[in-house]
Amino acid sequence: MHRLDRQSGHPCARAFALRTRAHYNEAMSNSLHESRWLREGWGVFLLTLGLVLIICAVVTSAGWTEGLHIVTPVGLGAFAFAFLAARSRLPDPLGPLFSLPVGTALSFRLTADLIPGTDTWPQRWAWMWYRIYLFGKKALSGSSSADNLIFLLQMCLLVWVVIWLIVWFIFRARRVWDAIVLAGLLLLGTLYYAPAELTGYMILFLVVALLLVIRFNLHQQERNWRRARIPYHAGEVIFNFWRIGMLLTLLVVALAWLTPAIPMDARSRALDTLRTGWYDIEERWGRLFTTLHYRSTPSADFSGQELTLGGPRQLGDAPVMEITSLEGIHYWREVALDYYTGRRWINSDEVVVQFGSDYPPLAIARYQAQIPRNHTVTVLQPDMTVLAMAGQPTWVSIPARARVSFIQDQLAEGISYARSRLPLRIGDHYTVATLLGNASIEQLQQSEAIYPEWIRQRYLQLPDTLPERVRFLAETITDRASNAYDKATAVEDYLRHTITYNEQIDPPPAEYDAVDYVLFEKREGYCDYYASAMVVMLRAVGIPARLAAGYAQGEHRVETNTFLVRQKDAHAWPEVFFPEYGWVIFEPTAARPQIERSPASDVVAPPMDSKSPYERQPPPFDRSPDTTQAMEGEGISNTLPIPLLASLLLGAGIVLALLLALVMSRRLSTSVGDKRVEAFYARLGRLASWAGIPLQPWQTPLEQAAAIATAVPNGGAYIWQLAEIVTHIRYAEHPPKDTDLLAAARAWRSLYPCLLRAVLRRQIGRLVGILIERQREEIAFSYEQRLPLRLNK
Repeated sequence: MHRLDRQSGHPCARAFALRTRAHYNEAMSNSLHESRWLREGWGVFLLTLGLVLIICAVVTSAGWTEGLHIVTPVGLGAFAFAFLAARSRLPDPLGPLFSLPVGTALSFRLTADLIPGTDTWPQRWAWMWYRIYLFGKKALSGSSSADNLIFLLQMCLLVWVVIWLIVWFIFRARRVWDAIVLAGLLLLGTLYYAPAELTGYMILFLVVALLLVIRFNLHQQERNWRRARIPYHAGEVIFNFWRIGMLLTLLVVALAWLTPAIPMDARSRALDTLRTGWYDIEERWGRLFTTLHYRSTPSADFSGQELTLGGPRQLGDAPVMEITSLEGIHYWREVALDYYTGRRWINSDEVVVQFGSDYPPLAIARYQAQIPRNHTVTVLQPDMTVLAMAGQPTWVSIPARARVSFIQDQLAEGISYARSRLPLRIGDHYTVATLLGNASIEQLQQSEAIYPEWIRQRYLQLPDTLPERVRFLAETITDRASNAYDKATAVEDYLRHTITYNEQIDPPPAEYDAVDYVLFEKREGYCDYYASAMVVMLRAVGIPARLAAGYAQGEHRVETNTFLVRQKDAHAWPEVFFPEYGWVIFEPTAARPQIERSPASDVVAPPMDSKSPYERQPPPFDRSPDTTQAMEGEGISNTLPIPLLASLLLGAGIVLALLLALVMSRRLSTSVGDKRVEAFYARLGRLASWAGIPLQPWQTPLEQAAAIATAVPNGGAYIWQLAEIVTHIRYAEHPPKDTDLLAAARAWRSLYPCLLRAVLRRQIGRLVGILIERQREEIAFSYEQRLPLRLNK
């Protein structure tokens, strides 16, 4: 540049040289001015801050529960702390270790401030730890929890970690795409599960993310220009970036938004391989946070784990499923509901087991006068997951997850709710093996009303707010009946003749119990209200009953012996418990035909004689609530128990922490010599022993390398290279060359991660083996302890 200024005397050339020098000086001065804190420029900084604010706004507006506003200060704190850490001289491995305690403390403090009824910080501290303890206890025992405060704490920690990594990736690691992908994953997860509509945030995120990528790449180009001493006009380049980058970003977002979406069926098929395990995680997560609000997913499922007695309903004629079965009136139950709150019914079964297909059989209580039958369901609606099953199901042909309760350590009451592990598409089918009750009127009338304790505790439950006039009406209706069956029939007849069927009713007022309102105020309703009234009235007079929901029989096609079930066949009905015969269906809804019982001559004899039919058939597998979630295969049970899973995760975390400490304490040195190479080889032997590779002291380095390379094949070349250099150092007459020493260092750097993975696999495998063996010993011991008692019975 100076040479051009001296050699050319032309005024234009001198002016050009002066402008070029000025632009170069301007660029260099900007670089020096921003070298300490804003090497990437204000554009990257502000766009990153915008990305962080979008993440905080999305999580805050998700609508899962109250108190999500504390996520915003956590996110801003993570941004500030990560930016300072990225600009410090802190070694890279120490950054995450220092950030976790700070983020945990901030999240803990903000979450504890939300605890009501606490005035001082020591009170909040104590209550917070107590609630964490209760949540951990419920999580490890597999029970459900409704503490949303712990959910807020977890969300704060998640947002802290994600935002900290985003800022670290951009300002320290210079990996802007990693930051964008991480932010996008959190955003997509929130959009998928949040009940609120957050599409606008998604569009804003795409715009900001694309601008950030373009501006960061411009910064990278500026660095290259400065290193090459290429003059450029910084202000003009940045202005063009904002102008062209914004237009390009809006164009890309518009094209992505207007492009036709992939059909739902194709997406479902592509994601089927990923869904199997994720549904189990969702199931467990739902049990831990039962009161969160989630987005309602599109599905043809009519029944869920709750049924609210609400307002009008509209059901169309669209076909839902076609069922091949024997003739007779069947109800296709999808869920059995046992807990009544006054406004809704809830399925309270908390134990989830793997059911059907190739899973080990589930021991289910058997009763007298039950006939084994099969029926095949063909799905006619997409994305169905809830299984429709008649009677008392014992097996299904597809893998499913079923909710059960246990009446003994190894004996389940029955399947109260079952869902396929994958959504079913149109045309899919499954076969159900079931037991259909076939007791006659005479048998039901002669049934002794001696109920086991587990029945009375669960199926006589009524809320304390139930008005006394409901109990009085139930007693009046059943006063002349001498047995449970006649009492149930009396209530059934009363409801069919006094309640008018109407699907367009308004929901009960907030101050009323729903059953009380229908019986005494409205006197009209649809099947949900008929069935609820009968169950509540029977419970009021001491007869155990539950509410079932699913579908009525449907249209019977005689020529094909099938039932076509439509949406308008969605139905709810009561089931009454008889000690000898199990759950028996009744029909109080006036719009449906009454149930016709088989005559006594056609009833199938009991399969076996026993005074306690619900205590038969000791199963070969342990299905107690504590061991229901056991490991699949080989024997004991078919799912992983939550305590064992927690132990595995804890052990894996300890192993990872130890390995991380080992990596930090054994960081590679840049100085290489004979002793350093020997140190590399000594570490190689130590890690090999931790990985379970037997080495003998009398073996040569090459013999030891052969043994290690067999167990770590992906690092075989580096192992042989390091062994050859060590052999040369020990036994050759002349010393190794510097190039050999540097090659040994490079080989060690490439080999070290391979060895760590081998050690990790070995240690986790040992931990899993120990825990599984201990679990099997405990189950075997428990079974041996119970076996003499069962034989005595």
